[in-house]
Parts: sequence; structure tokens; C-alpha cells
Amino acid sequence: MTKVKLPQYQSIKIVEAAEIAKIEGQTMLLSFRKHVAKVEVDQTYLDKHQPQVGGYFVRYENGYESYSPKGPFESGYLSVETTIHAARVGASFGIAIEMLKDGHRVARKGWNGKGMFLRMVSGKQYDVACGIARDLELAPWIGMKTADGKFVPWLASQTDMLAEDWVIVEMVP
Repeated sequence: MTKVKLPQYQSIKIVEAAEIAKIEGQTMLLSFRKHVAKVEVDQTYLDKHQPQVGGYFVRYENGYESYSPKGPFESGYLSVETTIHAARVGASFGIAIEMLKDGHRVARKGWNGKGMFLRMVSGKQYDVACGIARDLELAPWIGMKTADGKFVPWLASQTDMLAEDWVIVEMVP
């Protein structure tokens, strides 16, 4: 195959995946969270992906099923549980944004105000009392609960974006 330099892309997506513990015909035994589950695949899947024990069975949001060797999978994905744990002990701004999108409230450990947090607000969750926005689509935004009990639109500072102390405050119901 000719080596052509292609454009690079970075992926931020959530997939379902589990390590393949055993392959018996068209049945794969998947190992996760101290459990084993059986997944039936057809011969087309086996021929196309040629899965190996130790690699990962991967299912995308749209239902597409694939295979990834262990090394590339583990270097390219973090478990959501690991990401949530990182966001409890101190995580990057990027992880904080993903947690906001998933419905969590986040804050920086370094913020001095009591009870401050950020929350994603969907366009459908707020109403504009003035007539200016009557015919406009209301877009999502990030709001901040301030130390004095107000809720205002928020913009990140350079310090906030580079910080590694973002934590989950609580889950939005």
C-alpha cells in the first residue's frame, strides 16, 4: 500500500465496548466489570474484522459493530467511568465540557465562591421575557450559579480553560 500523508482528525465520541475473552464459532465472550457476556456475530463480521482474543468488540451509537486491537483501543479511549472519576478528583476543561454535555454540573476546585457551578442550558429550557427573541431559535449555553445565588451566562477565562481542577458537583436530574 502506498503511504500517503492524509489529514488528521480527533474523535470525541462515546462507544460501547468490551474486551474479547474468548471466541467460539460465531459467539464471542466479552469480559467487563467482572462479568462475562455472550454476543452473537455473523460470519460477515468475523471475516471482515478478524477479531482476536484480548481485542475489543466495539458498538457505535448508530449500532455499527466493529473490532479494535487492544493497543489502539486502550490508547484511544477512556472508559466513561474513568472520565467521571477524573472529573471527581480533578479533570481538564475538555472533560468538564463533555460532562456538561452529559448533564452534569461542574465547578473548579480553585473557585473561591461557595456553591458556584456551571450547567448546560438547552435552548428549550429557558424563556426570554422580552419580545426581541420571539421569532428566534434559542441556542444552548453554559450558565453559572454565582456565589451570591444568581444564574448568569458564563464565559471561560484562559485560566479556566487550562486548569486541571474541574470536578463534577452533582448530576442534573
